[in-house]
Amino acid sequence: MESEKILLWEQRLEDIKRSDLTVDEWCTKNQISKHAYYYWRRKILDSMTDDKTTCFAEVTHLMEISKDNSKTPNGLIVNNRYCSLTIHNENEALLAAVLIKELGEEC
Repeated sequence: MESEKILLWEQRLEDIKRSDLTVDEWCTKNQISKHAYYYWRRKILDSMTDDKTTCFAEVTHLMEISKDNSKTPNGLIVNNRYCSLTIHNENEALLAAVLIKELGEEC
């Protein structure tokens, strides 16, 4: 029974995200109390964070061999199980930091 409610509320939360309605408007339209909405939202979000484990990513500094056999930096590669990210300069590093932070909050 509990898992059915969780699935129902996960669907409802997705519905709220997709709609252009505020939480108040959506709750009124669907005859659901704001208290119930916030209770289930917190319960689902908390269950998602409880399942999080530390994830390690492989970081490799690439060196490219040039024609005169000298090594030149070619970038920094960050690999994990799902993706690979190559960083060549400071601007890309700043963007990567924002991306990694956002992905961490979504996971």
